[in-house]
Amino acid sequence: MPLSMNKDVFITCAVTGSGSTQDRSPHVPRSPQQIAQSAIAAAKAGAAVVHCHVRDPETGVPSRDVKLYREVTDRIRDSEVDVVLNLTAGMGGDIVFGDVDSPFPTRDGTDMVGATERVAHIAECLPEICTLDCGTMNFAEADYVMTNTPGMLTAMGAMMTKLGVKPEIEAFDTGHLWYAKQLVADGVLDAPALVQLCMGVPWGAPDDLNTFMAMVNNVPQDWTFSAFGLGRNQMAYVAASVLAGGNVRVGLEDNLWLEKGVLAENWQLVERAGTIIENMGARVIGPHGGTRKAWTEIAGSGVRRAFLAVSTALLLGACAAPLSEQKTDLRNPDAILAGTTRFDKVRFAGDWQTLACIGACADASTYVVATDDAYVRVAGDGQTGFDVTAPGVLRERGGGQTLVVMWVDDGFRTAAVGDAAGTWAAVIDRARPGSADRIRAATEILDFNGWDVSQMRKAE
Repeated sequence: MPLSMNKDVFITCAVTGSGSTQDRSPHVPRSPQQIAQSAIAAAKAGAAVVHCHVRDPETGVPSRDVKLYREVTDRIRDSEVDVVLNLTAGMGGDIVFGDVDSPFPTRDGTDMVGATERVAHIAECLPEICTLDCGTMNFAEADYVMTNTPGMLTAMGAMMTKLGVKPEIEAFDTGHLWYAKQLVADGVLDAPALVQLCMGVPWGAPDDLNTFMAMVNNVPQDWTFSAFGLGRNQMAYVAASVLAGGNVRVGLEDNLWLEKGVLAENWQLVERAGTIIENMGARVIGPHGGTRKAWTEIAGSGVRRAFLAVSTALLLGACAAPLSEQKTDLRNPDAILAGTTRFDKVRFAGDWQTLACIGACADASTYVVATDDAYVRVAGDGQTGFDVTAPGVLRERGGGQTLVVMWVDDGFRTAAVGDAAGTWAAVIDRARPGSADRIRAATEILDFNGWDVSQMRKAE
């Protein structure tokens, strides 16, 4: 797979994991209610996929209890977020040997069950995605082996495919990718496949960039991949994966810290990842109405295509006119136009100055949160009420105008905005003259969303 930056990125949040982290941070969720609430908060922060394990609600010890998975699934499904659910199927393949002179009998922590039992909660809950750890490896502790034989993987993969649940291949080393390709070649898994590159997990692939690119270069061209790094390298791997053409995973399963001395919550890690992605000039494909339905209908033709279709359909559904009626000489209508998942109407409220403009723009504007929850834009001599129908998408009340906030910096000082009909777009700032770096970033976002920035003029 050639090195080509991904411009449309989805974030997976790994909510709780199965490591012994429950006593190292109060933010690691234990009960189904806590796990679901943390997943929902992560989705609201921009995660399109939530990856969930379950734990004993009292002790926090990892569990395979189908009832716990059922409760987590129901709580997420009953919420207002339309997030793609990814349940682990990695449990039940654990061997902890005795000492080096007497490896048998095995010790506490050993949990080896058959393929049907390992997939029982998947059959019960039918998430959109479930994981398939595609190999056996020594795993961190001295005598613990993560065990996934070829026969076990073939059986589990066939069950997942028959259930209509998309396996996410978790590859901890290059040989795991090799076998994943064999599973596709044998017809066990459907192509194109979905892969998670798991970097820096002892004793799999180390998280240096040479090894990472060796992994990336072994992912078939039509497959979709994400990647993560453990601990302090989690955010570095957000940038690395996007640059290499992939998507990203963050969350408390892989890292407990927001920064030195500050324990993170899942939504904070997702929010920070989104900031990195958008500051690189890419956009985050977040959860929106119709995400799960579109996934079910078209994920088989490619995971990335599924998310892009959802995002495009969302925006076009909010616009006043069909795309064929929105052609102007200011914007390429074939380019995807989408609002930023960072948008927050309270933080966006206040006075803005227009720094640069394409088409006919007001010199200044003010956004006000009204008492009836409308969002009012005051520009020139008029004011217009809007409803926020999706992150960064503002639809006029009683009218046909739709505004799109395509990007805003993390301090809500500079933004790229435009009319969905393609009649104008602008770089706006809290004050003139604005930051050159932020103006450049906003201009790049306009260009990415199809606007003809050669027609941009400086506002007087």
